[in-house]
Order: sequence, then structure tokens, then C-alpha cells
Amino acid sequence: MDLRHLRYFLQAAESKSVLGAARQLRLSQPALSRQIHDLEGELGVDLFERAGRGSALTGAGEDLLPFARRVLNEVDALRERALALRDGSVGVLSAGATPQTLQRLFPAVLRRFREAFPRVELHLTEGHAGTLLALVNRGELHIAVTPYRPGLDLGAHRIGRARLLVISRAQRSNPKPPTALDIRALAERPLLLLQRGYGSRDAFDAACHGARLKARVLLESNSPSTLLALARSGEGSAVLPTTTSFRRAGLSVSELTLDGVPVEIDLAIHWHRQRYLPPYAQHFIDELAALAQVAFAES
Repeated sequence: MDLRHLRYFLQAAESKSVLGAARQLRLSQPALSRQIHDLEGELGVDLFERAGRGSALTGAGEDLLPFARRVLNEVDALRERALALRDGSVGVLSAGATPQTLQRLFPAVLRRFREAFPRVELHLTEGHAGTLLALVNRGELHIAVTPYRPGLDLGAHRIGRARLLVISRAQRSNPKPPTALDIRALAERPLLLLQRGYGSRDAFDAACHGARLKARVLLESNSPSTLLALARSGEGSAVLPTTTSFRRAGLSVSELTLDGVPVEIDLAIHWHRQRYLPPYAQHFIDELAALAQVAFAES
């Protein structure tokens, strides 16, 4: 079986369009259709139902898709394994994290990692927990730093806890803001929040539910810097984790609590147990975990 046929099948299934897949693969649509037709002939089943410009998987196609993905993941793992065995320091490392974690933890780790493994190619992905863990499960990321999510297929190395902060423009009438602020005090404030899917937002929503609080949301954003800029200009209060790096001058910063207990998230580095993890990935995990312990202790 030609592995290209499986890759073409996977791309067409994920694109839900042979034309769209052909464009991404830089093939003509007839050429891609012939390749898929050849695969269907070899397997003896129809993989797609053609209708208009789109393409939907048949029942057989739905059933075979995870097998095709698994085969290709194994082939990629074989290739990475061969590179690692040949040299011990050559390969690719794909890592993902939230914007604030990338900004806070990754620069120093990347510098040290490149010094130790100069021939390893790094690929970084930014996103929220749901997106990153889905990429780990699909084999598109080796590791991801997200809130701890236990799972049968996921390995995890816990690296610390991040507390949630309430960040607002400092008021001259209140030069010493409280070190802690109960979530119920936010009832009348316009809030600047990360979008749903980020661990800190999930923790905030859970705390709101526990306090029976309906939040007044001014903005939901993927960008912590946008939320901080609006908070600094007095438009509202930003709720962000302590992993966020920012200049505190001119800002009122308090820890968010619920009934006296800090609202926080348990962070971990995740990987897929059933997929090959290169030895240099373990080195990256160890470096990241060591740095995180120091950073969280200082937060």
C-alpha cells in the first residue's frame, strides 16, 4: 500500500472537500481523485460520497479513518526513532502551550534546549487546553503545557499551581489594593476574560458557579496583552493566571478567592503514552518542569 494514498485520504477527510485537500496538497483535483480512487480499489470499499463540491465520508470511510491515522502516526514515529537511534540528537520536537505560558516559561527553556540539542528542530504551537490536548491525541504535538487533565492515553508531569489574579487600573483613592478579593466582589464590574477553553477561564467559570455569580463580561479574548491593555486604561478588570507576565506599575493586582480559598489551576506537561517520545523531549520536559517550579515559587 502506498502511504501517500493514506495521507491523501486523511487530508481529504479532514478538509471535507477533495478540492480543498488538493489545494493544500498542491495537486490538481483530478490527480487527487485518482489517488483516492486507487486506494478505494485496493481496499475494496468506497471511502467518500461525492455530492456537489463537498465530500462526505461513507460508513466505511468513517470506520477506516482512525486506522489510517494510526498507521501514519506509527510511520512518523518509526522515522523519528531511526533518527534518534542514528545520532541521538537529531529530530523534531513539537510543543504547545497557552500564550501566557509561552511568554513566561519558554524563552529560557528554549535557549537551554538549543544549547543542548542544536540539531533538533523545534515547532511551537499556541492555543488553549482543548486545542492543545487534541493535537497531542492526534500525534501533532509531542508535548503540551495545560491544566492537568488525567486520561488513559495521556502521560503527565505536574509542574505547579497557578493562581488567578484580578487586575485593574490603580485608583489614587485606594493606593493599597487588597491582596485577596472574593469573586463576589466582581458582580458589578465589567470583566475582561480569556476565551472559554483556557484552564484559567474554566476555573473562573467554576468559581462563578460556586458563588452563584453571573459575570458581566466586557470582552473575551485569546490575547492576555489585549486584556491587560484594556484593564490598564480603566475599561474593566482582567482575570488572568499568575503565569502571565506583565508590568505591575499603575495596576491594582489581587488574588481571586472564593470563600477565602484561592482560585487556581493545577498545571502539567502532557504527552501521549502510546506514541514514541524522543529522548530529547524528556530533556525538554525536565528543563521546563525545573524552571516552572522556580517561576511559580516567585509568583
